[in-house]
Amino acid sequence: PLKTMVGNGVLLAGEAAHHNNPFSGGGIMNALEGAEEASRVICEGLRAGDLTSRRLAQYDERWHKRVGGTIAKLAAMRKFFYELEDKDVDSIARVLQKLNRSKTADDLDYVDVFKTAFTTAPGLIWKARSLLW
Repeated sequence: PLKTMVGNGVLLAGEAAHHNNPFSGGGIMNALEGAEEASRVICEGLRAGDLTSRRLAQYDERWHKRVGGTIAKLAAMRKFFYELEDKDVDSIARVLQKLNRSKTADDLDYVDVFKTAFTTAPGLIWKARSLLW
């Protein structure tokens, strides 16, 4: 997302504010959540007669608190996947194959995935450390 999505009398949401999912390119839910926060801040500003960037900056704060953390994680995940080499993708396939044999999708959790990845392809954990910490 943009560093700031507001200015004096201006507030951006959705695609204009770069609210799209950096991993999938989708973004309708992010845009809707942004629009919801935007409407609240704009209404409060209109009631107060103040649509300055200082007043509208609440939108930046609210949106980042509500959606920004997820967007940051997805951006890190995208960077991780784009930097993978073919051998890393093969390792992921081995981990997924092993997971697929052991449990159903409903029975899996992050701990299972981590343990299986650690025992099957420990090098992936090292590469993915930026996503974990």
